Amino acid sequence: MPLKLPQLEAGDMMSFTVKLGSATEDRKRRVLVLGSAPHSKEVTAYLWQQVPPHLAIANFDTVVVDVDALTEAWPPGGQTPGWLPQSRAFAALFCAPGSHAIVIGTPPARPDLQAVISGWFPLLPHHRDEELEFVDSVEQAWAFYFDLVRRWGFNWSPEIALERIPSTAAYVGSAGLTRSHTCLYPDLIPAAKTRFGRLVAFSILYGLATADERGRVVPSGGPAGLLTWLPPPTNVSTHEAIDAILQHRCDIALRSVRPPWTADFLLPQIKSARVSSEVALDAVERAAAEAEDAAMNVEEEERFLALLYAKDEELEDVVTRTLEILGGTVHPPTGKGVEDGFVESPDGRRGVLEIKGASGAIKQEHVRQCSHWVDNSLERGDGRVHSGMLIGNPWRTRPPSERRDFLGSKASARFAQVKGLRCISSLDLFEALRRHQDGTLDREAFWNAVFAADPIFEPPWEK
Repeated sequence: MPLKLPQLEAGDMMSFTVKLGSATEDRKRRVLVLGSAPHSKEVTAYLWQQVPPHLAIANFDTVVVDVDALTEAWPPGGQTPGWLPQSRAFAALFCAPGSHAIVIGTPPARPDLQAVISGWFPLLPHHRDEELEFVDSVEQAWAFYFDLVRRWGFNWSPEIALERIPSTAAYVGSAGLTRSHTCLYPDLIPAAKTRFGRLVAFSILYGLATADERGRVVPSGGPAGLLTWLPPPTNVSTHEAIDAILQHRCDIALRSVRPPWTADFLLPQIKSARVSSEVALDAVERAAAEAEDAAMNVEEEERFLALLYAKDEELEDVVTRTLEILGGTVHPPTGKGVEDGFVESPDGRRGVLEIKGASGAIKQEHVRQCSHWVDNSLERGDGRVHSGMLIGNPWRTRPPSERRDFLGSKASARFAQVKGLRCISSLDLFEALRRHQDGTLDREAFWNAVFAADPIFEPPWEK
């Protein structure tokens, strides 16, 4: 059974067109341009490759689409680009009363692009390629545009296949409407046509409807969005044609584009202003570079805060760097799974390093490990005496005021003392670094205290 679509009289069509503005009559319409940029400051505009992911097209009232620019931007390999808007974004637009999409360009010939366009704009009439230069009638609202078009290479059928209406249910559903069997029904409005009735340009006023199982289409939500398709301009660029649409249909005032040849004409104050601008920009660039350097310096200095809380390689790195700043020379370990390196004081005394961070006290196994590295250094027989340096960060997760003893037992302390180990807290290294930076550290006294620890380091600044 054929579909039955309610016929709209001319007066009804006029009232629907007027209602398109009612949804936004209390504010200026929001305008989006896809495929051409830049335009007025009042307009959001993107080149196709710059369209943001998940752009909320339905947030705009008028959307201008440059189809020819889309054809040019389409990847040569045919792979769907990531910047391509989803069809549901246009579905949400056309289901909103008062919305208007204006498409400019030639219907694409590529099948993949045809699928994209039909997914964006449902129920388009069929078109055919045909060179034409004359129109019989133009809707007054678009007369300004056809002053920009001398000829075109296609035209549209004056009818829409109504049997396609039920297929728009999924399209409407993607817009988030939950009413069952809701679809779109079209009202085709000629914008410009030949004397043989073929359409050069058209508008489709979409309405929400319900298609029942008997094929009847019943309007259920009144008019929704409007689609207008225009041929590409021939007398001006598409960018200029879009500017004309923004001015005539969106009431957006546009400033004339300054011709390139005006660069040959200079007023004294223009030259002065340009010099001032260049000086200011140079100052901004210098300030930005200085700010970047300062930020990097802050990051570099803040890494020493790891002396208060870190463990493992992070603690090892910051401890060795601190020892070097305090005047020591740090040599790398002899291999993996051995000591954490060697330190040499400014006067030549040497120590073998074991660096540990712990959530509690330093355990006896860590003390024995440090002693083992000392024995290994003796076995290598380099003829130099190495003191065992156990640098630890015990109770590292607690604030310094809440921390307890460095070593966890008296047995650990006795073992360290017998083996001549030096036990130094990373908190003391932090304080030594602070005093070094403010100029109050006695460096000789510090290193004497390091090698005199028996076994716990006693800071010289506390004596």
